[in-house]
Amino acid sequence: MSAINNSDTSPTQVLLNLLDNTSEQDAEKLRYFSCSLQAQLFKHASGILLMREDLLEWHQDIQESVSTLSSCPSHISQKLYSSPLFRSWLNQLVTSLLEEHQESQLRALLGLWNNMTYLSEDTAIKRVAIVSGYLATWDVGLLFELRGEETQRNCDCALRYDREEGLCVVSVSLPIEQIEQRRLEGSSIIVSNTNPLLRMKLDERQVPQRSGTTYYDQIDESSINFPPDFSHDTYESPYLLIKKYCPDIANDIDEYVSVIVPRGEPTGWTIHGYTISSYQGACWMTDHGLLKSVETMVHEMSHIKLRYLEELIPIFKPDDKNLRFPVPWRSDERPLVGIFEGVYVHVMSAKALCTISQRHWTDHAFAEGAGKRALEMVKDVRYGLELLLEHSDVTDVGEVFYEWIAQQCADIDLSLSQSKCYQA
Repeated sequence: MSAINNSDTSPTQVLLNLLDNTSEQDAEKLRYFSCSLQAQLFKHASGILLMREDLLEWHQDIQESVSTLSSCPSHISQKLYSSPLFRSWLNQLVTSLLEEHQESQLRALLGLWNNMTYLSEDTAIKRVAIVSGYLATWDVGLLFELRGEETQRNCDCALRYDREEGLCVVSVSLPIEQIEQRRLEGSSIIVSNTNPLLRMKLDERQVPQRSGTTYYDQIDESSINFPPDFSHDTYESPYLLIKKYCPDIANDIDEYVSVIVPRGEPTGWTIHGYTISSYQGACWMTDHGLLKSVETMVHEMSHIKLRYLEELIPIFKPDDKNLRFPVPWRSDERPLVGIFEGVYVHVMSAKALCTISQRHWTDHAFAEGAGKRALEMVKDVRYGLELLLEHSDVTDVGEVFYEWIAQQCADIDLSLSQSKCYQA
């Protein structure tokens, strides 16, 4: 029986079971819990919108979406609620409702309502938005480009949800062409940077922070930041290497990542990868070679997974001290919550590289590099762990988290010290 469902299993043991590699069933339950929170947020936001008489033109679509999502089976609605495109749209919609002087942004987001909420198995003609020449929906695998010189901002579109095929665009009032969305071999993970809704601008004048440096309503058209000629192999090779030597970690990647967005680096920046909490399930990655890409892929997946975990079982207690500390893995000082996330994602990457260093014997130099990098990360994790133990606070259940981190570091040290492949 799954630890999540087993009433005889303590919350502490549940957390321990989930911190490492989760089963497909447990991952499904983590997503289900998270999606239930998204459903509540969507319902509350819809209720507020329906009370607004100045938004009457959208009321019918809002009512139909609420009715459909409330009545459809959870395993179907979960596909929409777990979409990074739906989540980011809903997050921006709620923000525009709560903050002042956001009326134009609110109406722009309402223009995407049918793009982001349609889940009916009945075919219906809906008004949908065209964003920067593309018809995008909540489904990251479904993207269309306008042909010719068309510049419209919306069009009429016949939509239908099929339980086997997913969301279907039956017909469109404009000439469009479906964009091929390649997936990682043997996986459902999309690799593409074409979708304009995943090409948000960053403030390139400062170091990326947890908030305030991402312009969600501005599309980055730069071919440097989002290179159209990226190599698919850059992202498939590390995935296949992880799948070969660390199948449990590859399973977590399959469960928690839905789209990888190939990213370039702004002038003067060094970016390996990043995730954004409101785009849960999406990760942006740059090309820094196979070894760094393996590390980055596990690193970013672990950010996504930890967010799911903390929704179900809160671990870290936020503080109001606004303390920040220098850490080895960043050029800027980090808040305690950033260090908390950092030690987890680094130890997960170190575990993957440790395993690969001991099994990838056909390339001794690569294996040795993986082992050395794993030890570097263990050192960084221990540095961050000391800061956390001294300055942070965790929930009662979360106390085991720091013990687990310390044990993983010890296990990696021991494993590499006994390895015949890795030479210190």
